[in-house]
Order: sequence, then C-alpha cells, then structure tokens
Amino acid sequence: MKEAEHLQRREVMECLALTNRIRQRTRYYLEKQGFTEFDTPVLAVPGGERYNPTFPVEIDGEELSLSDSPQVYKMLFMLAGYDRYYQFAHCFRPIAHEKNKETRLCEFIQIDVELHVESLHALIREAVALLETICAEGGRKISVRFMDGLWCRENFGEEMKPDLRENPGEISLVVIDHMPLTNGEWTGDHVLIPNHHIFAAPENFGKAEDLVNTRTQSFDIVLNGIEIGGGDMRIMDACLQEKMMEIFSVDKKRYCSYLEELAQYKGTPTGGFAIGLQRLVMALAKVSDIRETVAFPDWR
Repeated sequence: MKEAEHLQRREVMECLALTNRIRQRTRYYLEKQGFTEFDTPVLAVPGGERYNPTFPVEIDGEELSLSDSPQVYKMLFMLAGYDRYYQFAHCFRPIAHEKNKETRLCEFIQIDVELHVESLHALIREAVALLETICAEGGRKISVRFMDGLWCRENFGEEMKPDLRENPGEISLVVIDHMPLTNGEWTGDHVLIPNHHIFAAPENFGKAEDLVNTRTQSFDIVLNGIEIGGGDMRIMDACLQEKMMEIFSVDKKRYCSYLEELAQYKGTPTGGFAIGLQRLVMALAKVSDIRETVAFPDWR
C-alpha cells in the first residue's frame, strides 16, 4: 500500500486525530497531578550497562543499540529523588516470531509513568484515574472490574485478556492484579520468562520451585479485550533484585549502577505503569489492525 493511500484512509485519519486528543488529555491530567515530563535516551552505548538493548545500529562506525524501553532510566529518576515522572516513550520490540501481529509493532509509543507510591492499590488508582480521564471524551463512561491474577490465568488462560463488555457501546476496563511471577514458559535458550519483568516486587517470595504460583505486586490492564498496559511496585531491596536477576538469567553486570543506587536508597517505595498508546487507540477506535493507528507503519 502506498503511503499517501494509507494516510488518506478514513480509519487512519480518525485514529491519528484520536491519538492527538489522547496526548492532550494525558498531558493536561498528569501535569495537574504534579507529574513532570522527561525524556530518556533510546541509544544504548556499547559495553557495560546497555539497559535492555534490542536492535543493533551503527553510528560513526560504532556499534550501538536501541533500548527497548526507558524502564531503568525512569526507576533511576525515582532513586535520585524525583517524585512524579511521565514520558511518551518510543519503545522497540522484535516481533518476527510473535503471534497476534495485528496487535504488535516493532516501534511503538507508550505512556510511561513512575512515582513514589505506598501500595499497589494506590498505584492502580493512579492508572485507572488516568484512563477514566482519557476515555471520558464524548461523555463515555468506563466500567472497571478487578480480577486476581492467578484466578484469571486459571479461568481465561495464560494470555489473560478477558472482554467483559455487556453492550456495544460499553468501555470495559479489566484490571488483573497480583499477577503471577511467571507462567513457567522458557525461551529456546532455556531462559525462564517473567510475566512482567525482573523489577516487579514478588509477594511472600520463598520457594524457588513454586515460581509459577508466586504472586507479584503487579497488574495488567485490559481494555475491551485488548491488553493495553500494566504496572507494578518495584523491588526496593538490592539483594532480592539480584536474586530475581539470577532466576531469570539476567547478567547483573548490565545493571551495576542501578543496583548500587538501589542498595543506598532509603526513601519511600516506588512503582510505575505503562500504557501502549497505539493499543489504547486501537481499543477505543475499534480497529482490527494496529497499523491503522500509525501514520507510517511497517508493512513487513
């Protein structure tokens, strides 16, 4: 499909206009709540700490990489004493071997939020309040339901994307809290895959052999049957963080600075969440292919 032809499609124009309105509403709401917008690097330097590198790039003859997200950067903001952060972050994922490509992009934008917060429930309130503000356009109301992570996995399968709409005009938001640490899936290289990431705080962490049934202080957000994001309370103990890295076969050398900062940190707990902007637009605009939500999609 030619680029101009794609840009002229009514569905695409409506999605781009909706994206702009969501950006405006997000900034207006978060600034009123005391959040400050920051930017973080997408280029990771070679060697040392690379902060989740994904795609290799060469600049001035030097091998660099694109970071998959600002995960470590935004946590470092909190450890340094900043109180409330947000960012429209460009993120990158290899998707060649993934299923459900109609909901995935190699390059996408997520609304990243990080803050000092006392509990998982308080963190969830922040995320729900933002989504209620975004979805209030045109007087639409959002119905919010909560599910336990282990119960949801048992009843809806490992993908955990329940669509609980009862009528065509309803916006159904499902918050799946206390997500299991892992579903017991392994990569081809025999690396255990976490449900969220290695920084999500586990609850009552004990027996290593029962990781599949270990809950975490985390949550997923499903809007109209589409997973649009999630968040968690961060691990605040450096020794526990190193243990999580060992369990999920992550090289601790990549996170030396972060672990040092975490070991010295004596402040309040921190947590954060991220909402995929294109997936949010996809759910609200009711389009079947996420490429309808971006101006210049990758058609591979």
